[in-house]
Amino acid sequence: MILYLKNSNSIENNTRFKVLIKSISNEQSFEKSYHSIGDGPLSSAYYFHMQSPPPLDISINLWNVTVLSSREIFVKWNINQILTSIGYRIRWIEGANETNKESSLIDSYNESSVVLDNLVPFTVYKIMINTFNINGDGPIQEAALVRTNEDGM
Repeated sequence: MILYLKNSNSIENNTRFKVLIKSISNEQSFEKSYHSIGDGPLSSAYYFHMQSPPPLDISINLWNVTVLSSREIFVKWNINQILTSIGYRIRWIEGANETNKESSLIDSYNESSVVLDNLVPFTVYKIMINTFNINGDGPIQEAALVRTNEDGM
């Protein structure tokens, strides 16, 4: 089934839709209605996905890493274009050595900061961030090296 949307220029790429198709006569006439995935459940809905390439042109243009304590680091970022179809992947490597333990988390498009917690006191961390969508990863933002504080009383 091929579906065409009127005024598709106003719809960002990689938008997911539910399409409700109801028979309105015995002569194979159908009524179609389009709903974004967040509009709630629809019975008898057909799902399709508008494909877009990985977010290679979307970059994190400003980010800041701040040590909060011996076990917490605050990461904040801004992006040049916000799309509901992207997410953020934040990765950190304990000891800043590529062979050491790596951890990661994923944040949604509407987030712009995160607190990394349960870290090891007085340890250097290599922190990286990038955008991604269903089709792949965007460029990785240059890593920041930070050391958590010493464990105090």
